[in-house]
Amino acid sequence: FCVILGLDGSGKTTLARHLAEHAGSTTPPLKLRYFHFMPTSPSRPLFPWPGSADAPDRMTRFLRSISLTHWIFIAMLGGLLLGWAFPTESQSLKVVSNMFLKMIKCILVPLVFGTLVVGIAVWLSTLPFVWTWPLYPGYALAMLLIAAVLMSALGLLAGLWADKWDQLSLFQSFLINPLSFLAGVFYSVQSLEEPWKSLAHGNPFFFMIDGLRWAFFGVSDAAAALDFAVSLGFCVTISLLCWLLLARGWRIRH
Repeated sequence: FCVILGLDGSGKTTLARHLAEHAGSTTPPLKLRYFHFMPTSPSRPLFPWPGSADAPDRMTRFLRSISLTHWIFIAMLGGLLLGWAFPTESQSLKVVSNMFLKMIKCILVPLVFGTLVVGIAVWLSTLPFVWTWPLYPGYALAMLLIAAVLMSALGLLAGLWADKWDQLSLFQSFLINPLSFLAGVFYSVQSLEEPWKSLAHGNPFFFMIDGLRWAFFGVSDAAAALDFAVSLGFCVTISLLCWLLLARGWRIRH
């Protein structure tokens, strides 16, 4: 019995052949087992995958290159297409969607709470060194009020439209969250290329976030007056829509 340890593949074939010849010339013949050890690296796994000596095949490497975020997006898109194409058969998979939504809710609540706690703690710890009060407090307060009224109107609109809690969650997951995160919350839309930059300017949430950024730091991707006008106009439009739906009694359940 013999074990060969090597950090790379150099010389392993020659060494194994010589040892095999020596093992075969002994009496009784010795059995030779070959084991090749390879340190892990980003492109080469510690344990070889089935069907390949050193690295996964092309399909396996492609699947492993897809991030978790992309897998979640693909799964959500597949669920939408399945429900649209087979509405009756997809009802049997409702328990899977309920489990997914409950898991998201379990993660979202502590995540939001932890983010708020950490953000407030960091803000308080930096106050002795850097004053982070808004440069334009009146403008910031106005934009916050517009955002609060707009979110309230969208919540009322979602409540009128939804028949079940699942539909209410879909309204938030597929409309509110994408519009918020794609509005330049964590980046500047000026870093985007066309046509994504133009599409970002078509997002009404962009103007609210951009206006708040200008109120705090004096830096914005659009003019402050344009941010305020678009945000106010969108807020008034959604509020009037809710008022008209309530006046007509649309989908109001007694």
